[in-house]
Parts: sequence; C-alpha cells; structure tokens
Amino acid sequence: MRKGYRIIFLAVFAISLLAEVLLFLFSQIKSINLMLNDDFRIVFIKSEKTKLSIEDITGNLEKLEGVREVIYVGRDERLKELKEEDNDFTEIITLLGKNPVPDTFEVILDEDLFGDLESWISKA
Repeated sequence: MRKGYRIIFLAVFAISLLAEVLLFLFSQIKSINLMLNDDFRIVFIKSEKTKLSIEDITGNLEKLEGVREVIYVGRDERLKELKEEDNDFTEIITLLGKNPVPDTFEVILDEDLFGDLESWISKA
C-alpha cells in the first residue's frame, strides 16, 4: 500500500515539475520576443547623397511586407538621443568634428515577421 502512495507522489511531483519548467520557458521566450521587438528597428542610410528623397525611402520601406510603421530620425535628433542615453559616448563621437551619426529610419515590424527575419532583410 505504501508503495502505491510513493508512486502517485512521484508521478504528481514529476508532472508538476514539468509544468513549472514549461511555464518558465514560456516566460523566458516571451521576454526574448519583447527584447527583439525593441532591438530590431533601426535602418541606417549608407550615404548622405542618396538619389531618393526621405519620402521615397519611407514609402519604399512601408511597402515591404510586415512593416507596421516607419519613422525618420535625422542625424542631429539621433545625436541628441544618444546624448541622453550615454553622454560620455556622445562626447567621444563629437571629438571627430562634424556629426558622424547617420540619418536613420526606425522600422517597426509586425511580431509575426520575426520567425522569417532573414528573408525580410534580403527583400529589403
């Protein structure tokens, strides 16, 4: 009779331990997904002398599948944001003379796209 209780106890313990591990993994995956949403959002412009205007580039980026929003951030505004985040880093950057920070576009993607991010980048 005691052996039956032991087996039941061990089975319930194993099942509850498995459920706890699954809940932990789910919460970790969810937090990683949130971090990816925040991290993958900036597109740099390689050259100041682009043939396309800002509106054209914004329109082209918005046409891509999975793009929720496109926000243009000029180089001066980006430098101000960097200064708010890390003043020491900004001071080092400004030692180079002119503002070396490029114009950028913040591209906010749909969450469904993160599973196929590599093919989206190749299309862009």
